[in-house]
Amino acid sequence: MTSPPASLLLLLLPALAAAADVVSLDGARWTVRNANGSVRVPATVPGGVYTDLRAAGVLSSDFFFGHNDELYRWVSYDNWTYELTFEVDESLLRRRHAQVVLHGADTVAEVWLNGQRLGGVENMFVRYALAATGALRAGANRLAVNFTAAPVEARRRYEAYRLAHGYAVPPECVPDDYHGECHANHLRKMQASFSWDWGPAFPSEGLWKSVALEAFDAAVVRDVIVRFAEPAGEQGASLHVRAFLELGPGAAPLEGTLAATLQLPQGPARASAQVQLSPDARGHAVADLTVTGFDEPPRWWPNGEGEQTLLPLTVSFTSGGESSEVTRRIAYRTIELVQDPVTETPEFREHLNVSENDINYGSTEKGLTFYFRVNGRPIFAKGSNWIPVNVLPELGGDPAHVRYLLESARDTHTNMVRVWGGGVYESDLFYELADEMGILIWQDLMFACSMYPADEAFLALVQEEVEQQVRRLQAHASVALWAGNNENEGALVDNWYGTGANFQQYKSDYVNLYANTIRPLVLELDPTRDYVVSSPSNGLETDKEGYVSTNPGNALYGDVHYYDYVADGWNADTYRRPRFASEYGFQSMPALATLRSAVANASELAVESELMASRNHHPDGYSEMALLAAKRLPLPDDWRSPQRFDAFIYLTQIYQAVATQTQTEHYRRLRSQLLASGEGLCMGALYWQLNDLWQAPTWASIDSAGRWKPLQYLAGEFFAPQMASAYVDTAHRVHVWALNDRPEPVDGVVLQARPGRWDALPEAGWQNVSDVFTLAAAGSQHVLTADVAPWLASLRGCEAAAERCFVLLRLLAVADAVPLGPERAVLPVAPRLAQGLEPADIQVASVSGPGADGALEVALRTDRPAPFVWLEAGAWEGRFSRNAFLLADGAASVRFLPRAGAAAPSAAQLRAALTVTSVAAQAVTRTAAGGEQRGRTNVYGAPN
Repeated sequence: MTSPPASLLLLLLPALAAAADVVSLDGARWTVRNANGSVRVPATVPGGVYTDLRAAGVLSSDFFFGHNDELYRWVSYDNWTYELTFEVDESLLRRRHAQVVLHGADTVAEVWLNGQRLGGVENMFVRYALAATGALRAGANRLAVNFTAAPVEARRRYEAYRLAHGYAVPPECVPDDYHGECHANHLRKMQASFSWDWGPAFPSEGLWKSVALEAFDAAVVRDVIVRFAEPAGEQGASLHVRAFLELGPGAAPLEGTLAATLQLPQGPARASAQVQLSPDARGHAVADLTVTGFDEPPRWWPNGEGEQTLLPLTVSFTSGGESSEVTRRIAYRTIELVQDPVTETPEFREHLNVSENDINYGSTEKGLTFYFRVNGRPIFAKGSNWIPVNVLPELGGDPAHVRYLLESARDTHTNMVRVWGGGVYESDLFYELADEMGILIWQDLMFACSMYPADEAFLALVQEEVEQQVRRLQAHASVALWAGNNENEGALVDNWYGTGANFQQYKSDYVNLYANTIRPLVLELDPTRDYVVSSPSNGLETDKEGYVSTNPGNALYGDVHYYDYVADGWNADTYRRPRFASEYGFQSMPALATLRSAVANASELAVESELMASRNHHPDGYSEMALLAAKRLPLPDDWRSPQRFDAFIYLTQIYQAVATQTQTEHYRRLRSQLLASGEGLCMGALYWQLNDLWQAPTWASIDSAGRWKPLQYLAGEFFAPQMASAYVDTAHRVHVWALNDRPEPVDGVVLQARPGRWDALPEAGWQNVSDVFTLAAAGSQHVLTADVAPWLASLRGCEAAAERCFVLLRLLAVADAVPLGPERAVLPVAPRLAQGLEPADIQVASVSGPGADGALEVALRTDRPAPFVWLEAGAWEGRFSRNAFLLADGAASVRFLPRAGAAAPSAAQLRAALTVTSVAAQAVTRTAAGGEQRGRTNVYGAPN
């Protein structure tokens, strides 16, 4: 056997070296007790006091059942101590350094080992490594983590800050409708755990992430950040790696070998170097290495743009026969937030695919663009906002549910999700899945809807948090942008919390936190991405104005958040024309089956029940939902009555879905429009919000049980990469646009229409209503504008007043007769005003299957067209291939796919559970497919 080359031998050494000792302290060996010892129960780590008390039976029912959010509040007012006895082998004590590592502690606590204080923790977003060498002993060891009640500590810090600095940090408290707690902004804790307008207050305590004992002689590799360089001449591509290591407090400089292996499709690329670690006072050190000379790997693309190629990278440090390593999956891609001046030059028009016909000049100041460019390609961001999966952080990382939510987003053409700033920096799994699925992440830092302290102690807490989180997340291909906070700039400038009387002080604090402390840290650690001080903000224009803009909502710059609960959301003319819409939405109810899991008896399932009133934290939420639904849908005058509750649920969901569709398509049509005001060129639409965390009316498209609302189904249509987009304006004109997110044009495309009447099944087929045109690449283009009444009258299949008709639209590639995108329904008038729109007799003709993929086939038949046909499967978990659709023909087929990991129904079981709901002009009708209620039943309105 021949000897390997010296360089190869060097690379093999890390694999042969011993590793640091890592002893997991996770599991069910812990106990937790309250301050006076009256409650003491077994505990599990990772976990939290609420989940431990529930597991022990101290809390007798589900956290989100009834009024438990308030009845269980006593838990948050007590101080809880977590304790563990664990064994240590004497050999571990011979290591140079030992430390207890708390990867996540919620939130303020002291840590004791064998009666010696190791230190304090006060930031749930920080990993604490507490030196334990002097306290650790062979044999049995006793670890205790003594937590302080979060609401009590928040109040104490609020008062202490006010006394020390002469002013309070607002808000004074959350609105009464939230049924929450005050001063979350004084703790580095999930801000929503003190309640929000979509969630309850559960200000927990506990060890929400893993706890471990680490012992080593050399160093531990904790994080890596990476940066690719494209090929230069014949040198090939390269990868720069920066490793962050921990040596322990007081450690001396250390020499060792830093090595990196990048797994490429053509084989591994390797590099190693001798490095000298020079630890700082905390015992932290940095080392750099570059992997060079490899062929350019395949690029990673967002969902819908290409493949998501991920490359495993292993980085190790070896010294004195001891090795530590980490492995990450990284990607070869570039991403830019483009904020260029909007000009009138042909080059600018060509760059953004803006046609001459879509430009209306007249403004001297046109602002800046605001869009993401990935691998040199402009990307229209399509997606939603992500709130915590659970208000109890230890439950928020549930792998199955996180995967389900992200898959639901991916499958409806999402390419970006905004992680909102009032929750948590999500789990490693979340970002790994986003990498796999091609979902870009707009990453807020965890500050939301508040002013924040800016004294030295608070800024030091934030600095450590930002350093750790940016280092942890930087290597993920999915992370697209860092944003300093959620809505705090707008709150300051628009005086949400009475800051106007002391504006300069609060402005100074704001700038110190987000611009002077966070911004330089982020940009130093991650030069590959941009940072905006707030979301929304005016981007570079805000920076130019000293990081606080006089008009944070200027549509010519940055991103906007837009909500209007009075204007008709089905009217596209009511919406703003921004560069990027990062929040917008409407409330709706969750499914009735979801709400049933929160109530003790059916009498609570009514808008005016005490429980339902307490569940809607948005002030006047029910009245606003009713006001909006009544603009377009047949909402009964007695909508508050228990007999109308299920109809109210359905109507609010349909209104939310169509309003969000209307707003989203408005933004997509603006992609290639530049108006005289300078507005337009919109390149992002992220609706609020994707997910839910309890059974309540919220803005979510997927409720807390995982049930898709109509909005989630419609998102699969209005985010389609190619489609026709139509709207009817207040002058009764129909406007049709063609949308294309693909980077290639499509020649030979025609717009087709298929009209129908509400009082009969349609007989007319598809008709061409445009000349053949080329669908432009990566843009929006106007196809048709016409007065609705004469246009419909000119088409075969209507021959009646517009109030009696509907029309389906689609784009068709003529050469191969292939539709481009989904069929789109246009309703010339609101359903409640439609003529001939009587209750349809929709029946489930059959249910068959399951097929090889587990899906069941549901065959429907109807005697007349019906809008917003809504299928529900009772308690069965899963989703339909289409839903909330216009059933235009006499028959249709829909597939039901059971949720992975859930019980799957047989065909007979699904049929027995199925209900089908639809809208008529003056009625909501529901069909029960099986059981005693088989046949049509009216929720209200038309006679049986």
